[in-house]
Amino acid sequence: MEVDPEDVRRRLFSAGERLGWQFRDRHRFWKHWTAPRPERGRGPLMNVVLAGFALVLVLLAAVLSLDTWQEAWISSQTGRGDWSWVGPGWVLFVALVFVFLMLLRGVPRARHAVMVAHWERDRDAYNAAERARVDAIDEWGAVCTLPGTRRIDVYGGEHEGWASFLTTFGTSMLADQTPMVVLDLSRTGVSGELCDVARRSGVECHLELLPDEIAGSSLLDGLTAEDVKDVLIEATSDDRVLDDRILTAVYEAVRPNQTLSRVHDALAILLGSPGRLGDEETARVRALFAEDQLRRLHDRIQRLEAYIAHLSDLPTGRPAGQTARLTCLSVTQRGSQLTTELVADLLGQWLIRSLKNVRQGQSPRTIVVAGADQLKTRHLEQVAGLCDALGFRLVLLFQHLRDSGTALLGGGRATVFMRLGNYEEAERAANFIGRGYRFELARVTTEHGESDTTARTRSSTGEVLSPFTRRWGSSRTRAHSTSWSYAETRQRVHELFVEPTHLQALPPTAFVLVQHVADRQVLAVAADCNPDLLSLPRVSTQPLVEPDQLSAPQLAGRTPDPTTAPD
Repeated sequence: MEVDPEDVRRRLFSAGERLGWQFRDRHRFWKHWTAPRPERGRGPLMNVVLAGFALVLVLLAAVLSLDTWQEAWISSQTGRGDWSWVGPGWVLFVALVFVFLMLLRGVPRARHAVMVAHWERDRDAYNAAERARVDAIDEWGAVCTLPGTRRIDVYGGEHEGWASFLTTFGTSMLADQTPMVVLDLSRTGVSGELCDVARRSGVECHLELLPDEIAGSSLLDGLTAEDVKDVLIEATSDDRVLDDRILTAVYEAVRPNQTLSRVHDALAILLGSPGRLGDEETARVRALFAEDQLRRLHDRIQRLEAYIAHLSDLPTGRPAGQTARLTCLSVTQRGSQLTTELVADLLGQWLIRSLKNVRQGQSPRTIVVAGADQLKTRHLEQVAGLCDALGFRLVLLFQHLRDSGTALLGGGRATVFMRLGNYEEAERAANFIGRGYRFELARVTTEHGESDTTARTRSSTGEVLSPFTRRWGSSRTRAHSTSWSYAETRQRVHELFVEPTHLQALPPTAFVLVQHVADRQVLAVAADCNPDLLSLPRVSTQPLVEPDQLSAPQLAGRTPDPTTAPD
């Protein structure tokens, strides 16, 4: 049962959108041998035949007896009779009685043994052919959204579930040569496994850990000073009119070198602190506002200075570099709560500004925001609108179904629900899906343990994002250790219903994909996004098709795994 992790990673990079895998038991397609076993005794049909045969014999005997008596009487009266057909009639009768007795006796023992042997040979040959046919049928198929779906909203889930979802979905998008930008605002590094798998597979990957690597970040590369000012205002301001007026004046005063550290020094000078600007620049800054204006704006300037102090090391004014196929900007837990929140807001505004600066005709890309709860509703709606206008794919992962998550629920064509621990959130999800809907999860999913952990290491340069520690092949080991592969159909699946308690108890990597179509119809499917499922046999990287839609060459080309043959 050795599993090659490299082979699993290679299969992950198969083209075609893939959110996870849906289980379909192949045993349901087994066509049973229907020919009855040969019986030595008489069956119901033979009893009817023998009853008719006996009736014929009785009638024949009666006719022959009457003719025999009649010919005997004629012979006694006339001295001669016609016995030409009476004798042969009795011979025929005796022969028929012999046949009747043989039929009444049943099939001879030796003959019956031969018939049974032939029947068992045909049955075994049929079952062997049927076993080969069924074993060639995939049991796990890729789950994807409906054609034309550009936005996917994911609600609930934990670290393991999000890491698995990003790895499974992200590798399928990268396999299509689609550039991907991931904003990991979870602070737990859920994008780590995706980055690790991508690098091992030769995909160009650009990873930044913020605020750890803020001094060398390329976040603001390619943005003009005006763009940077707008990003700062949107990320830090609750009064954008006044803050825009202040920052516009300050940026003008520190021209032409409009770095964030110099903007911070200018704000400090307005507050009366000594700055590191030259005498001429210091004079220009102090002349920006009259003394009475400065008193009124003091609180606003102080607030801006405090915020920008956390970002003053962020480089600006550099030209944009070449875009990698996978760009991941991850917020870590280092630094103060204020710093991490400010960096998260800054990343959201950077994304908006970057989308606004996209040139027409630029190749489509996929945008993923993990931890979208950290951004304001209006900013998320702006991101969604820009992505829709540009034809970009957008995936939003919300840890909770509340606040901004509730406001955006149903805005995308596809909605994914993972484990929702809070009962009220699970109830909202159940009402959205439709209560009472029944779905099935494979027992490999429901019995999935939570022993995997997240590893983190530290170095002299700050926190290094370590990917989710997954034991490749654990799904295959679990299936064999529980004899799952040999179990009957009713033992291979676990039936669940759309109820709040069931959504609260979903396994870590399980999810329910909900898509609303015309005429108020709801398409809901339960699936598993664990990428380690590729270590199991009969797992397809494409959606499942009905076996009767597969051609003979397709089935013949699939070699069944002898270690998982059915009973």
